[in-house]
Amino acid sequence: MKAISASIIVLAAAILITGGSHIQHTETRIFAQIIGCGVGVIGLGGWILTLREK
Repeated sequence: MKAISASIIVLAAAILITGGSHIQHTETRIFAQIIGCGVGVIGLGGWILTLREK
């Protein structure tokens, strides 16, 4: 995974977390934020591994 791809994944996670906070339904809000956190962790892990390779 390239660093730019990982940063795009982290950006998508931030959008999910931010967008999830604006959802009115509580269970859907929590679901969107949990998925955003999971995607963010995967993106940050890929970003760190990519930077270590260089």
